[in-house]
Amino acid sequence: MDSLLSAVGCRAITASSRAAALGIVKSEVIDAALVDYRLDGGETGIEILQQLRDAYPKAVLALVTADPQVQALPLLKDLGVTVLAKPLAAEALVALLQAGVAQAVKTVTSRAPAPAE
Repeated sequence: MDSLLSAVGCRAITASSRAAALGIVKSEVIDAALVDYRLDGGETGIEILQQLRDAYPKAVLALVTADPQVQALPLLKDLGVTVLAKPLAAEALVALLQAGVAQAVKTVTSRAPAPAE
């Protein structure tokens, strides 16, 4: 995954636990996050996504899961989280990131002052 993200111009930061991920949320600027649903110790990535959304309202957030019941959770829609089914297709991830970047650029551009004549 790191190689794929690097190949499309992204800097990937990985975390192997919920605590490490939440530490990253506090110390890094996040434009996009790809979070697995099932974490070690029976935890889920939902709490991480909630904190990411609070900290970065415009970030592209995606939850990766093989569980079809998780894909229908209303909370994910409320958080604006895209659900990507396992096995993860590289094309789906790249398309999601490109769409998010395009939207971010559009938002910033629409807020920019008009050039002086």
